[in-house]
Amino acid sequence: MSRQVGPNLEPRRVAILGRVIDFDWRGRKAAFDWLAELGAPGSELTRATLTRGFELDGRRVALLGPQGIWRPTGFRLPLSIATIPSGPYSDRWEPASNRLRYSFRGTDPNHRDNVGLRHASLQKTPLIYFFRTDPGHYLATFPVYVVGEDPADLAFLGAGGRDVELGVTGDGKC
Repeated sequence: MSRQVGPNLEPRRVAILGRVIDFDWRGRKAAFDWLAELGAPGSELTRATLTRGFELDGRRVALLGPQGIWRPTGFRLPLSIATIPSGPYSDRWEPASNRLRYSFRGTDPNHRDNVGLRHASLQKTPLIYFFRTDPGHYLATFPVYVVGEDPADLAFLGAGGRDVELGVTGDGKC
């Protein structure tokens, strides 16, 4: 049996100031709040904590998945992106442009994960950026937005608050 949230609204949708907020948006807000309760940004979080996540509407929401671009069950668009410094991608912070250069997944610009980030950009959807500091430990920055794309370099451009600089080394690489 489903619970009626408001007049003529589907379950798991809430109307706020005339705009329908679905599970995806409520999940993002809940994720940001949960990370803040854990001390982010600024505190290292374990992979176990991030993959365990939290519960919303009876569903578990993991913030980090097996691949860098992560879309949890029930979300329309990716929730988070992650960088592993020794990984196969050349993610890097570009101080001159004040942007994170985040590599496409693979070489296909139309891979579903890349399409998801492209849609996140078009819809101005906030994401979480995780930077792995040590095996099993991450720093979180949020909200981060995809603000552009460089198809020739197979990369997205991300921007957020001043904390987007997490993980920067002298050569600008993450």
